[in-house]
Amino acid sequence: MMKKTPLNLAVAPTGKKVVNYFTPTPTDQLKTALPVRELSKSGQLVLWSIRRWVQRRRLSDRVDTTLKNTYTLAGIPEAQKTFEELMTLLATVALRHVVVECQCSAFLSSDELLIMHTLRSLQSGHREIAEQRIARIIVGQLGSTFCRIGADYVKSLEKAGFSLKQISVLSVAT
Repeated sequence: MMKKTPLNLAVAPTGKKVVNYFTPTPTDQLKTALPVRELSKSGQLVLWSIRRWVQRRRLSDRVDTTLKNTYTLAGIPEAQKTFEELMTLLATVALRHVVVECQCSAFLSSDELLIMHTLRSLQSGHREIAEQRIARIIVGQLGSTFCRIGADYVKSLEKAGFSLKQISVLSVAT
């Protein structure tokens, strides 16, 4: 008698067994169920910056004084320059279309979540994990370059007390 397995293998038309299983993660969906309001203030700053940058570029604005002023008021004008470099690289070398929501969207897109997780990994000192994450959008040496620039960006944020490592909302399951 043949032992039953908990999973059945899919059989391709050629008769070969398919050995790759796919388990979807939040970054495999277009939108996530993660509300913007549940991000830490630091996370909200980064997300706002990403959305603002994309919005201004779509309008063909190369200089965004609001973005520049926001970082200056936060006491980290150098972070704005690094952020601009990071986003320019992403916009130039991404393997595919990257989904960034408008400012009014209450939830993060999967790509925004992926970028946020990448930056959080960098701020936590987990560069290899960050490179694996961003490889879904940027591959090879360019992904490594993104992480180098991203590490400089989050280091600037951290010096001013902006941490992406904090849990912003805690609740008790009942």
